[in-house]
Amino acid sequence: MRQVDPCRNSGYGQRVKVLRLALSHDLRKDIPPDELQYRIAERVLAEAVGEEWETVLKPIWPADRLPALVDRWVTEERPDLVMVNLAGYWASFGSVALRLERRVPVAGPLLASLARRTAETRMAANSRVADMARGLGARAIGVEYYFEVDYLLALFERILRQLLQDEHLAIGVRGPTRIAQQASPPIQREGDRRFWAWHDSAQAICERLHVAFLPFDPEVERPGAGIRMPGDPSHYTLEGTRVQGQREGELMARAWQAVHAPVTG
Repeated sequence: MRQVDPCRNSGYGQRVKVLRLALSHDLRKDIPPDELQYRIAERVLAEAVGEEWETVLKPIWPADRLPALVDRWVTEERPDLVMVNLAGYWASFGSVALRLERRVPVAGPLLASLARRTAETRMAANSRVADMARGLGARAIGVEYYFEVDYLLALFERILRQLLQDEHLAIGVRGPTRIAQQASPPIQREGDRRFWAWHDSAQAICERLHVAFLPFDPEVERPGAGIRMPGDPSHYTLEGTRVQGQREGELMARAWQAVHAPVTG
């Protein structure tokens, strides 16, 4: 059994610290602060391991400099646990705005910016009409994907191996989740192919490195379950946030227990 590093945050009356490599759902303003996904996960973890936790959020976007950033954050924050969130969006969401940005000279970036600002409004986020409009745009204009799967896999395997150099550091990885999209059958099939390649390969890397992994659960996110925002399928409803926060807290408890003494009682 690995021993807790006495120089870390745990002990001496201090809270134990999670460094959360965060996604947009952790930064939402339309959900009460105590109902945010990471706060729910924090409470589940505290109850499971009998420690009070605090979470430091560091929003991430895939980039070549990300491993160096993560290394700096770990040095500065000295966390006891790192929660790595992987987004299905990065590899499998076909974006009309991104296609405009990349393919239409001059006007493309302006049109893409307008489309993104419109999509971020509260009305659009709660409207099935907005989702249908994006679907029509995808059929008429086509889509682009933000990152290739191979790039993401290499990037995050590097980050995980870097984190694993500290044997006292607990690590949990929330796998990417599939975002349902209004689009033509070929776009949907390509999105599915890219998603499962990203998800299954990330899971295989975690299994090979003995890192706790939370897989996508199609049953939890089945159509009609009320998990996703009707006009913004990349984000959860309040009920969906509670469900995912619970699952992520349980994942972090598993990650903690893998490094430290099993929880008893």
